[in-house]
Amino acid sequence: MSPIKTSGAGDVPFLRVSGEPEDMGRLHGQHFTRKIRNLYDHRIAILLDADKALSREDVRDIALILWETVCKFDHNIATEVEATAQASGLHPWQMVVAGGYTDLLDLLSPSAGGKHHECTTAIDPSEGFLYGTWDSHPSAMDALVLLQRDPLEGPSTLALTTAGWPCQQGINSCGVGFAITNLTPKETNQSGLIYIAANAALGSTESVARISHRLEGETFCSGHSYILVDASGGSAIVETTAVDVKVKPINQLTTKANHYRSGSDAIDDNNNYAFLEGSKVREAELLANVAGVANPHDFVNSLLRSSSVNRRDPTASVVTCAHYFISVLQRSVWYAKGPALTRSPFRPMSVRRLP
Repeated sequence: MSPIKTSGAGDVPFLRVSGEPEDMGRLHGQHFTRKIRNLYDHRIAILLDADKALSREDVRDIALILWETVCKFDHNIATEVEATAQASGLHPWQMVVAGGYTDLLDLLSPSAGGKHHECTTAIDPSEGFLYGTWDSHPSAMDALVLLQRDPLEGPSTLALTTAGWPCQQGINSCGVGFAITNLTPKETNQSGLIYIAANAALGSTESVARISHRLEGETFCSGHSYILVDASGGSAIVETTAVDVKVKPINQLTTKANHYRSGSDAIDDNNNYAFLEGSKVREAELLANVAGVANPHDFVNSLLRSSSVNRRDPTASVVTCAHYFISVLQRSVWYAKGPALTRSPFRPMSVRRLP
């Protein structure tokens, strides 16, 4: 079986695959071998640089434990990712490093938590919109792909992701939109679930209510917020730590960055997050700028007014690797590589839709 189509629209490679999990994973790995292997090389270097006392064997030992948890969590996800690993000449634990290195940073080098991830996301449940910036270490930009998966069973997905894993920010054919931001909890759990596997599960759900219920029953290795909206009006932000999960229904335009919610129902106090004030600033700035956003063009204009959300410095430890606009009602993803720019190299947003 061959991939249906590839292209470089918007400087983001697109690949569409179909079939059993093993088929999709194998084609994914064959097509993006270089990107996957380069991403692994970059990310293990980041991990080893964060703590000079660490060895590759230390990283491997923790990644192997995390991979065992993925296998227990979802057989189809594990089968697909293992096939991707084999096709690209890597081991599954190396896929954990490539796709989930921020969780490994939290586990192995807590003092580095938050240094390489500062995503900012808006959710508008009344319109079925989900949009924001996907910020990471600059090396992630070259690994960015748009992947459409059409499994024989379950919903199709259309999502931005780093090459090697099924999805990170996107939609599925049931009308569920999903995105994430990283959080930095006080405690971690090396036998918990990594975010990149939980993200893959978001793509296979039928509704916000169903996936929220599933995530509530999981134990995670670190902290994330899973931002969810569906075509039936369901909407929630699911925050996790290594010991707790909190589902917060959303009924109005809301923004989310990289800190835990405060208040009487807070599940963490952000004491481990060194970049708290900047996260608050980005949330507030995005919320102020996107009032009245009705389409992708409006959103890009809001980023051009940004001083904190749209991270333009290519030499920084974190940069806006992509910006995106998702409509669950239209089953569409508008996307562009890198930050929003008004001058060269200007990248207009491209659009893909699920049938």
